[in-house]
Amino acid sequence: MKNAFNFRPWMVLAVLLTYSLGTWAQSITLKGIVKDDFGESIIGASVLQKGTTNGTVTDLDGNFTLTVPNKNAVLVISFIGYLTQEITVGNQTHFNVLLKEDAQNLDEVIVIGYGTAKKSDLTGAVTRADMGALEKSPNVNVLQGLKGVVPGLNIGIATKAGDSPTVSIRGRNSISGSTEPLVVLDGVIYRGNISDINPSDIASIDVLKDASSTAIYGSQAANGVLMITTKTVKSVSKPILEYSGSFTLQGLINNDMKRLDRDGFATQVADIKLAESRMGTDMLQRNPDFNPATYFKDGEVITGYNNGVNTDWWDLLTEDVPYIQNHNISVRGKTERNSYFVSFGFTDQQNLVVNDTYKRYNVRMNLDSKITDWLKVGTASYFNISNFSGANTSFSSLFSIPASATPYEEDGKTLKVQPLVSTVNPLLTMSNPDKDIRYNLSGNVYADVSIPWVKGLKASLGLVYDTSYSEDNGFLVGYNVNAYSADSKSYNLMRASSTSEKGNYTKSASSFRRFMVRPSVEYANTFGKHAVSALFLYEQTQLKGSTMTGKMGGYNFNDPVDLSLGTEFISNPTGSHSDKATIGYVGRFNYIFDKRYLAEFAFRVDGSYKFAKDKRWGFFPSVSLGWVISEENFIKNNFSSINLLKLRASVGELGSDNTDAFLHRSIFKVEKNAYIFGGVPYAGLGASNSITSSLTWSTTRSYNIGADLTMWNGLL
Repeated sequence: MKNAFNFRPWMVLAVLLTYSLGTWAQSITLKGIVKDDFGESIIGASVLQKGTTNGTVTDLDGNFTLTVPNKNAVLVISFIGYLTQEITVGNQTHFNVLLKEDAQNLDEVIVIGYGTAKKSDLTGAVTRADMGALEKSPNVNVLQGLKGVVPGLNIGIATKAGDSPTVSIRGRNSISGSTEPLVVLDGVIYRGNISDINPSDIASIDVLKDASSTAIYGSQAANGVLMITTKTVKSVSKPILEYSGSFTLQGLINNDMKRLDRDGFATQVADIKLAESRMGTDMLQRNPDFNPATYFKDGEVITGYNNGVNTDWWDLLTEDVPYIQNHNISVRGKTERNSYFVSFGFTDQQNLVVNDTYKRYNVRMNLDSKITDWLKVGTASYFNISNFSGANTSFSSLFSIPASATPYEEDGKTLKVQPLVSTVNPLLTMSNPDKDIRYNLSGNVYADVSIPWVKGLKASLGLVYDTSYSEDNGFLVGYNVNAYSADSKSYNLMRASSTSEKGNYTKSASSFRRFMVRPSVEYANTFGKHAVSALFLYEQTQLKGSTMTGKMGGYNFNDPVDLSLGTEFISNPTGSHSDKATIGYVGRFNYIFDKRYLAEFAFRVDGSYKFAKDKRWGFFPSVSLGWVISEENFIKNNFSSINLLKLRASVGELGSDNTDAFLHRSIFKVEKNAYIFGGVPYAGLGASNSITSSLTWSTTRSYNIGADLTMWNGLL
C-alpha cells in the first residue's frame, strides 16, 4: 500500500511564503508629527515603542516614521521640558501629537549639594535656569546666555574673546574679597575657567542662593553655588547621532562710537573754540584765518593735519566681519544596563578688534553601567583646548588716536613706533608673535552600591583627577620711544620699557593637578506618611600647582621658539610651587510629613591649614523649614487653580579662610642683602610677618524667608 501522504518540496516553499506574508502583514509603518502648544514643530523629540529599544527622533520639521510589530504597540513620545505622552497604536497609522509644556513640573528633580531633590520638597532658595534661553544664545560663555534668566543672578560683560564675565548671586557680600560663586560641575567643584565648558554639553543649571543650600559646601560657597549638570541619557533608546551648528555675526549697536575723521575732528575743535572759529555778531560766520592745528598738542598730529593725513584707525584695527561659530556633534544611547553620551565641540570667535580671537575644542564622555542589580559604575570625563593666541591692542586705541596721526613712516610701508608722542603704534603691537594655549583634562569616576538587605541604603565612592597646563609665549620687538621726563619737562628718546635692541621673548607656563577621594553613605525611605533621607560624606583633596616665567633678549629673528636662543639677559626667572590639602565632613538630614511639612538640617566641617591647630576647624550648620500649603485640604478643596503654594524659611552659617597662610607662625624668606659684614652685603633669612595666633575663620550668618507659588498649570 502506498503512503497516503506524499511529501513535495513545493509544500515547504508554500509554508515559508505563507509565514513570511503573515509576518509582513503584522508589521505597521507609522508616521506622524510632533508639535508644541503654539503649533511649532519639535525637533529631536523621542518616539519610542514602550518596553523596547525600537525608536526614532523627529526631524527638522517635527516628523517621524517608525515601524512597530502590531496595533497593540504603545508609543512613548517625550522631549525635555514637556509632559511625556503614551499612545496605543490601534488602527491609526498617522499621528498628530501635541506635547504640553511641563511648566508646573512639581516633581522636577533639582540638583543640590551632593544630591538631588524634588522641586516641591525644597526648603532652600534654589532656582533652575531656563535652558531654552541658553540654546537660543550665540554666546561663547554659558553665563552670558543666562543674563536676566535667573532672579538674583547678576552677570556682567565679557570685553575680550573667550573671557568670562563677572558674576555674583544676590549682590556683593564681601568688601574686599571675590564675589564669584562656587561652580560645581557634575557634582565636583570646578577649578577652571567657565568659558572652557561647552554650553551644548549642559543639561541643567541650578542656582543655590541661601545659606541653607550652600552651607554644605562650607568655606568655598560664601558667594552662592552654580550647579552645572552635563547631559546623560535617561530613557532606553537606540544610538542617536546629532549635529548642531551656528554662525553669528557681531557688530556695534551704536556706530556713533567710531572715531571722527580728519575733517570731523577739526570741526569738533572749532566748535570747542567757538570764539576763535566764528565771526560776526551772530557768530554764524566762519573765521577764514582759524587753523585748528594750532590747538593740537602733539607734533605728529599737527604735521599730519597740515599734510592732509586722514587715517581710518577704526578700519585698521577692527575686523570687517566679527563672528562666532559653533559646531557640535554627539552620539548618545541607552540600553537596559548601559548609557553613553559622547560629544565633540568646536567654537571659534573673532571679536571686533584684530587678533582678539578665541578657539575652543571640547571632548566629553559620560558613561554609566549597571554591572549588577546592586552595583553601578560610571564616569564623567572631558578634555578641552583653549587658544587665546594673538597680540591685540586695547579697545580704547580705537578712539584715542586722531585721524591726523599716521601709522606709517614716509615710505608708507614701515610702521612708525609712535603715531603720537606718548602712544605706541597699535599696529606694531599686533604684529608681535603671541602664543597663549591652555589644556584641561578631568576624569571623574564613581561607583554606587545599593545595599541589598537594607532598603534605601546606598554607599558610593568617587575619585576625581584633574590636570591643566597653560603656556603663554610672547615676543616684543625692540624700539625706542619719546618718553616725558618730569625733571627736564621735555620728551626724550629712550628704549621702551621691558624691551631690548633685538627684542624680548617672554615665556610663562603654569600647571595644576588635583586628586580627590569622596566616599559617602546615603539613606532614603518612606514609612507611611513619613519620608526620611540622610547623607554623610567625607571629602579629601590634594592640590598641587606651579608657575614659571622667564625672559631673554637679543634675538636675531622675531619668532623665537625657546628662551635659550636669546643672547641678552633681561631678568631672573621667577616661579612658584604650591602643595595643599583639604579635608571636609558633610552631613544632611531631611524629614517630610505627608508631603506638607518639610525640615532639613545640614552641616559641613572644614579644616584649613592656614590657621593654628586650635583654630583650624570650622563648623558651618544650616536649618530650613517648609510648609506646602497647597497640600492642605482647605486649599485643595477651594482653590483648584493653585498647583503649588509653599512657605519656607532658613538660617545658616558660612565661613571663609580667605587670608594668607601660616600667619600664626614666623615666616622667613631669602633676601639678597639681608646682612652686611665689612661693607659687603650677604644673602640671608629675614622674618616677613607679624604673628597673629588668634586668626581663625570669618563667618557669615544668613537668614532667608521665601514663598513659591505656581498657578493655572504653570501660567503663573
